[in-house]
Amino acid sequence: MYVGKPVLRGEDNRFLTGDGQYIADISVGNSLWAAFVRSPYANANIRSIDTATAARSHGVVKVLTADDWHAAGLGSPACQFPIPSTDGTPMNEMSRPVLACRSVRHVGDTVAAVIAERKEQAIEAAELISVDYEELPAVTHPQTALSSEAVVIHPELGTNLVQRVEHGDAKTTNEAFSKAAHIEQLTLRNMRVAGLPMEPRGAVGYFDRLTGRYTIWVSVQNPHMLQRWLAEAVLKVAINKVRVISPDVGGGFGVKAYFYPEPAIVLWASKLLRQPVRWNASRGEAFMVDTHARDLVTHAEMAFDERGQILGIRGEAFTTYGAYMSNMAPAILTAFPGMLTGLYKTATANMVVNGVYTNTVPIDAYRGGTQAPTHINERLVENGARSLGLDPMIVRRNNYLSSSDYPYTNPLAATYDSGHPLAQHERLLELADYTSLRAEQAAHQEQAIRMGVGFAGFVETTGMGPSRSLAGFGVGGWESAVVRVHPDSKVTLFAGTHSHGQSHEITFRQVAADALQLPISDIEFTQGDTDLGPGNFGTAAARAISIVGAAIEKAAARILRKATQLAAHHLECSSSDIEYAQGTFAISGTDRSISFQEVAKLAYTGEDYPEENFELGLEETVFEDPTHCSNPIGMHLAVVLIDIETGAVNLRDYYTVDDCGRIINPMVVEGQVHGGLAQGIGHACLEGIIYEPDSGQLLTGSFMDYALPRADDLPNFKGAFMESFNTNNSLGVKGGSESGVCGPSAAIGNAIVDALWDFGVKHIDTPYTSERIWRAIQPQ
Repeated sequence: MYVGKPVLRGEDNRFLTGDGQYIADISVGNSLWAAFVRSPYANANIRSIDTATAARSHGVVKVLTADDWHAAGLGSPACQFPIPSTDGTPMNEMSRPVLACRSVRHVGDTVAAVIAERKEQAIEAAELISVDYEELPAVTHPQTALSSEAVVIHPELGTNLVQRVEHGDAKTTNEAFSKAAHIEQLTLRNMRVAGLPMEPRGAVGYFDRLTGRYTIWVSVQNPHMLQRWLAEAVLKVAINKVRVISPDVGGGFGVKAYFYPEPAIVLWASKLLRQPVRWNASRGEAFMVDTHARDLVTHAEMAFDERGQILGIRGEAFTTYGAYMSNMAPAILTAFPGMLTGLYKTATANMVVNGVYTNTVPIDAYRGGTQAPTHINERLVENGARSLGLDPMIVRRNNYLSSSDYPYTNPLAATYDSGHPLAQHERLLELADYTSLRAEQAAHQEQAIRMGVGFAGFVETTGMGPSRSLAGFGVGGWESAVVRVHPDSKVTLFAGTHSHGQSHEITFRQVAADALQLPISDIEFTQGDTDLGPGNFGTAAARAISIVGAAIEKAAARILRKATQLAAHHLECSSSDIEYAQGTFAISGTDRSISFQEVAKLAYTGEDYPEENFELGLEETVFEDPTHCSNPIGMHLAVVLIDIETGAVNLRDYYTVDDCGRIINPMVVEGQVHGGLAQGIGHACLEGIIYEPDSGQLLTGSFMDYALPRADDLPNFKGAFMESFNTNNSLGVKGGSESGVCGPSAAIGNAIVDALWDFGVKHIDTPYTSERIWRAIQPQ
């Protein structure tokens, strides 16, 4: 009926007509405003804080510092995924403080809060707070953080090393390298980037003195996780004493999945002042406070035999946590090598990851977790083939996993569920008309404009694994859904995840409509309020459809079983005699039937129902625990034109073929891929957070300095899909929201090298700016 069809998004009506309800639209009467004092230094001791002038400022009702916070006995969450070093040494954890006490460790560290009657009054008073800082040297580069000259950011730890984690088998990998005909080496800098959702973060906090209950409206993508953090770790109250409401959210990308100081402070201030307190971030605050992503240096090698077969891959990475450890960071920063071998039959692998602290904004997950390993793997394959005098595309073909290899466990212990890499590869070349591209490229060889064609293939890990696999972390991989049939037969869905652009509303309604065999217009979708139903981890890692979608389907099946029992009782037959189709329960082979609407009414009136083993009502809650992660596969092909005189890059064409498993709504998934490509291309060609190395000053703290892609930076995309049914969930889905982000750095990098190989250009770090390319072309 609906699954597999491009059904239009009903939710767009309110967004396009200005009826969305974002944080700035939330009206809670008589609200006060919060503003924050942020550190101007990357590393400094706080000698004193003078708040007296600010406290006397017009309209100010309260000034709060770390001393007040600690005197109230309040706390902050620990890291959600504590991962020790391979030798068993516990990681050196230093969580972000709600309010900095005695020291600041990055520009933008939160030092004090001002609560005033109006927003402008709070901002002006915050500027009157005098903080006496003792500025200290800073360290900003992930590799220099471990040098003997580097300042130790947290002296109580005695080192900037967080942990050292080794993946794979060093002995067998080194043995494979000893037999290699060629070893390709690269040092790759994966540039730090910022997520920067269109809607900056914000919150409105309210404490109800009569019930002793906190309510917060907040722009967040995981309301139930934030509820736990606020209740258990910060306010130290029962979970049911905190209600989190996440309304429409203007983008997340991972940035809005973590604990930040401001929501906790507005709730606390509301209790102190007996009024609601609100705050909305400026774009400058978003640059200084919101988590960044990437920022690692990797020394990597790939071993080949003389025919171009990949024998092994190894390396060492230096990746920064920033100044503090964000909630999910260890699972992101230390686990990225898991997909390092990609789609290739690589017998052995070894990668060491050094996590370090630097005087920069904390790092955490950001859309496209396979971006870094794809960049490393595909750049080595490309250069290795060229160094051997082989066609990189033929080398790829010869090294791909075959469909019969699945399920496949790679040498880094990651298991892939399904795939057809070679068929997907050939589909991409057909889509791009690869033969014609190469013929066109040959015609460009002697011109001032060089043409390059670059490829990248990758496999992702999405969805999170079973809860047992996360034992010890205090969070499971499960998620929940509630399906409620009302007495008039209309249906309300509640999802434990949160949609902030991913089209959950239409997609989940499609799943429910098919599962219940009802018109989609009868299905209503709700989310984002911890009072409406249970939830767990929230939306992240492209997990929503594979877990919540499966939960909705399971809940619908339970409802139909119960409705069938009630229909059979009413029709005076056995449940096994009932056939259900398109909203009608009928006795097989007869004209006797009862509609879904009539059954729903009976389920709530109680006029006529089985006396034994039947409970009135039609509502089911499902806690779905996934059995495995999911593994979408993407293949990208980029075509670039490079002006030899200026180094300017024109990304002329971009082609993709994605295997996202079964596709619920093709229009939605195509949009997900396009949005991801915009972000991935921005990362590859334009974006980069830059800190001044010695002072740690943020040099790209606004859109005047940080380059986001615009429409004219992007080509028309041409994409296709291949479906390999994922047997790890009932819907057969894999998740497709991150695919577009993972490939561009590698595909565009390979295209640039393809165009400039005869200039001696073997590698350029991201972002691929015209200056970097021009410098690489110049004679050394």
